[in-house]
Amino acid sequence: PEIPGDIGFYSPAIKRETLRQRATDAPSKGSISREYGREVHGVVEQWLKCELGLGPEPFINDEHYKPALQIVEWMEKNEWEILDVEVTVYDPHGGYAGTADCIASRGDTTAIFDWKTGGETRPESALQIAGYACAYEAITDQTIPSYQINEGYILRSNADGLEVKRVTNFDHAKTTFKAIVGLHKYAIGATDFETLETSFETRP
Repeated sequence: PEIPGDIGFYSPAIKRETLRQRATDAPSKGSISREYGREVHGVVEQWLKCELGLGPEPFINDEHYKPALQIVEWMEKNEWEILDVEVTVYDPHGGYAGTADCIASRGDTTAIFDWKTGGETRPESALQIAGYACAYEAITDQTIPSYQINEGYILRSNADGLEVKRVTNFDHAKTTFKAIVGLHKYAIGATDFETLETSFETRP
């Protein structure tokens, strides 16, 4: 049978190559999910920056409105004061960088927030935001209380609803992340070799 579409009259070899390329270019379920997540992140970022007076009111289509609204309304309902949004953080000692979705304060508490739109929240997500918190503290003045992050939250929001999770022991998560980074740096030296003799040709 002929292959449907615009390649029906080409040779079998061209048909195979064209279909292979189409399959490669076709968006996967994972890539669609990631793109949706990036778009919702962008809407929440613009929305919060608008409330801070740092940008215009965002245009929001129907697909992204509910997930973004749920996050913004929860932050407002729980009286979190936004300090920064989409913060690039870097730990010069740990040698890693990332982007924190939001830093906010409430009373004596400063927290880091991560927005998600996908499936269930994984345990390692606690270490991820703990790492961002450590990097944020590394590039700010830790003598200022608002720069000391003592809580971490993950807000998972999509068309089905909103789930809010707080890391139970954030200080422990931060300490664990620092230990993992330290172990990784230490282990690098443990896997090095010193070549004493070889008859193989050295390749660049």
